[in-house]
Amino acid sequence: ISNKGVLIMDETKEASNQMPEMNSQNDNFELVETDRQQVDTFKNQIVSLDNQSVMNYGREQQQQLSQYSDRMLQEVQKEDVKDISKTLDKLMKQLDESDPDKLLPENQNFLTKMMRRTKEAVEKQFRHLTSVSAKIDSVSRELDSNQKILMQDIQSLDALYQHNQAYFKDVSALVEAGELRLKELRENELQQLKNKASQTGAQEDIQAVADMEDFIERLDKRVYDLQLSRDVALQSAPQIRMIQNINQSLAEKIQTSVMTSIPVWKNQMAIALALTNQRQVSRSQQLVNDTTNEMINKNSKMLK
Repeated sequence: ISNKGVLIMDETKEASNQMPEMNSQNDNFELVETDRQQVDTFKNQIVSLDNQSVMNYGREQQQQLSQYSDRMLQEVQKEDVKDISKTLDKLMKQLDESDPDKLLPENQNFLTKMMRRTKEAVEKQFRHLTSVSAKIDSVSRELDSNQKILMQDIQSLDALYQHNQAYFKDVSALVEAGELRLKELRENELQQLKNKASQTGAQEDIQAVADMEDFIERLDKRVYDLQLSRDVALQSAPQIRMIQNINQSLAEKIQTSVMTSIPVWKNQMAIALALTNQRQVSRSQQLVNDTTNEMINKNSKMLK
């Protein structure tokens, strides 16, 4: 912990380097010099021997941390994100199982060829693929809607990140102000009371020293609590980015599925069906040619 109250964590820095840059120009968790006035304001809130001022010190900011934690928990527990992942897996499985390439004769085994020689079998396979295509279109529309929700969530999380950053700076100022006030109390007011008590030996002066020491101890504990809250805010930053990264990854997968995988599958199906129809036409044309040749041969034999 530096003099400005900035906690440096190697794990946090490493995790931050792996996250996408949402708003890199604002991702600066430091207590800058422009916050000196804020530190002085916070320090003046601590009144000597006023235990209520210690209890209320930073209370409003810590309540904000509780609200941020609740929002983060809600984002992590979202069921729709899990459902989107399942929908994507199901879609990829459908695309893989409904392979239009299976229509081509060279990609069929002997039994399948025997069962699908007729035109009716080919048409049945065509109807199956058409039905699958309709289902895929329905899933595509659903995924497109989910992608919009994910993008809204990413924006909300970005706003949450900014709030967390502001909270971190406020609590850092509170910690520094509390430490400065503790130093003043120990070096000035407490020392003055001790000097007076040693000179007079009066019971009230000795009690005044004990009261000041108790007050300093309470303030020290309060500052420590704020330090813990600041550390939680610092750890929350990469956590928020991690959730954003997950949502961003899902949104990109949806875009890849809707804009790339599905059109490629449809094109493959169209090509396979076109080749199948072409083979049917070629087979029919060959049959006509064979029949014509056979008739010519018969005519030649009859003439001979």
